[in-house]
Amino acid sequence: MNLGEIKAAVRDYVHRADQRTQANETRAVQLAQLAIARTFYPREAYIYLPSLAIAGGVGTLPADFSQADSIAASSGQLEWISTREYDSRKVTGDFGPCYALSGTAILTDPAITSVSMGYYARPETLVDDADTSWLSVYYADVLLWMAVAEQQRFIEDFEAAGVSTMHAAQLAQMAADWSRRGEGSGGQLRMKGR
Repeated sequence: MNLGEIKAAVRDYVHRADQRTQANETRAVQLAQLAIARTFYPREAYIYLPSLAIAGGVGTLPADFSQADSIAASSGQLEWISTREYDSRKVTGDFGPCYALSGTAILTDPAITSVSMGYYARPETLVDDADTSWLSVYYADVLLWMAVAEQQRFIEDFEAAGVSTMHAAQLAQMAADWSRRGEGSGGQLRMKGR
């Protein structure tokens, strides 16, 4: 679904045609995408970056970065630590195989010059009615229900918003279960003789 189709579906569900509510539809969809991206990491959002430059222990994360899956240097896999722990290690100079995330930066041992990264991307921001994102294409039902919830919060129907949010979460959980099942299945080709 594109933004225009999602907005029309939200409008049909909420049954509000006043100008103020309709003017909020795009914002409701954008807020819904942000809310979903904080906890929903399907394979369609996965991106592998073979090389991210690090200078002096600091690299700039990709603009669409949402959640790290794996980060490795030439010496092997790096383990996540908090920025507080990173600052402590910076004082002692004993970093070990680790990384920390701070805002739009990745922090590593200053000796590391490049890392490879598997991460989950935020969905693209939908602005124009023809815009789509991985979320609106592959998980339109999840996005639609969360956008309905955001619009219900806007019109201060908080009870209905809670129900819609719960429904969106259930749909996202089912989608995640199917995604994991698809990644784990494959099986063997079995041939039958006649």
